Amino acid sequence: MPPTRRALGDARLSMLARPRPLTTRAEFAADIRREWTNALEATVAVGRRLTEAKAALPHGEYEAMVEADLPFSASTARKLREIAAFVDGGQVPLDRLPEAMSTLYAIATLPDATRQQALDDGTIHPSVTRAQVEGLKVPTVAPARPVREATLPPAPPRESRFAAALSRPWSTDPADPGAITVELDGVRRYLLVMVAPDPAAADVVRHVVELHNAGLRG
Repeated sequence: MPPTRRALGDARLSMLARPRPLTTRAEFAADIRREWTNALEATVAVGRRLTEAKAALPHGEYEAMVEADLPFSASTARKLREIAAFVDGGQVPLDRLPEAMSTLYAIATLPDATRQQALDDGTIHPSVTRAQVEGLKVPTVAPARPVREATLPPAPPRESRFAAALSRPWSTDPADPGAITVELDGVRRYLLVMVAPDPAAADVVRHVVELHNAGLRG
């Protein structure tokens, strides 16, 4: 008769029983090297020992031990400590955990809500792969909303030169008494030129200019 889930969990719990306390760097290094040769239980045991060593050893000794005495990098040591803390937190039943360290770390670093959903729907199980767990971390991209075309206010109608001339003061040209001038865009321009000016025409032009300017002044 195959073992039940409860039996598997109880067996794993017994294997994960807390080990005897260690105190010296040599003891920690020897114990960690021995545990490193096992599987899930070793991963958790090594992570626990690393956590204990980091707390117990004098300042700088933990880092020196990881660098010189252990068969893995500081990055791996950090991951092992995170895995041990995760397993000891009891967020996933022991009989649902896979053996591979990389998969365990992927599960440990899932968002809490994502991990719980994966537990509820059976995605997390002893045979799950790291790729399957990492796939749960991919954020769902919401469909892009259609971009509404911005409704721009209509451009103001461009003022014609003639309309602009009507809104500005007029002048006469002393050199050409039959001409009416107006300043547009900083340039003095001719608005009206009499082809054959005479004194009477000049008087008319001057009178028109005076009337126009008086109208602007109100």
